[in-house]
Amino acid sequence: SKLEKTSHLFFKCKYIKGFWIKIFDWWEVVWNQVDGFEYFFALCNKVKIVRIRKSFWLILISAACWTIWLARNGLVFESRRVSMENLIFQSNKRALLWIRFIYNEVML
Repeated sequence: SKLEKTSHLFFKCKYIKGFWIKIFDWWEVVWNQVDGFEYFFALCNKVKIVRIRKSFWLILISAACWTIWLARNGLVFESRRVSMENLIFQSNKRALLWIRFIYNEVML
């Protein structure tokens, strides 16, 4: 079997390209195709969002990457498919949980 590359999984797969376009559109950010994480995180860091919203944005991006990875594992190991709507929902839910956890830690 052919080895899967992270650049394909996270950025070149047509399904995931559509996912990133929807995430970026929701934040009114233009998606640009990237070839790997170095370029992806540079793109995400250059986004013109300020202060707390920038932190939320970067948390969402991290949560989205984690959600893609979990969905991939579900597909590979359990033959479980995830709809685009569910992938977006899970990413947003995960980001909100992480933001809530961070906020609670800061407030202690």
